[in-house]
Amino acid sequence: MEGEIHGNANERLVHAVMTKDRIKIRKSMKHAHGAAAVEDAVGITELRTIHRCGTGAEEERGLRLTGLMKWSLDDFIVQEVWPDGFLSQVEEKEVRKKTATAFVLRVISEGIPDTAIAAFIEGRCPHRASLQFLTPLDFTSSQERFVLLHSPSREVRHVF
Repeated sequence: MEGEIHGNANERLVHAVMTKDRIKIRKSMKHAHGAAAVEDAVGITELRTIHRCGTGAEEERGLRLTGLMKWSLDDFIVQEVWPDGFLSQVEEKEVRKKTATAFVLRVISEGIPDTAIAAFIEGRCPHRASLQFLTPLDFTSSQERFVLLHSPSREVRHVF
């Protein structure tokens, strides 16, 4: 008798959990559908390509990654904070080296990928200059970044 009571209670508990999961799935499906409607209305990640013959916007949407819709409205703003005296330490190391120079650049790069920033900086530097982003970030929408720039010549400091 006692085993039957526990068995029924466990069945009710399992049924309640399954019902709760079903409700969560339905809500997430509604949210995903609503996100697609908001995305179309705002045009944040709307496709700008010319539609191929016979395909509509819904078919084009099906070809995209689903994660793009989930993250399209999020905005990541990141700002690096450095301890006091860090920049002066880098400059002191530069004074000790007679031929090479190293300094930190502050770059405001909202929405620009790191590769584009690196290509721009390397294009303005003399030959054999190397750069390193001091904080690795996966987001392409950070507001302010710091780049450590090493160069064998002192002329690079006058460029920036």
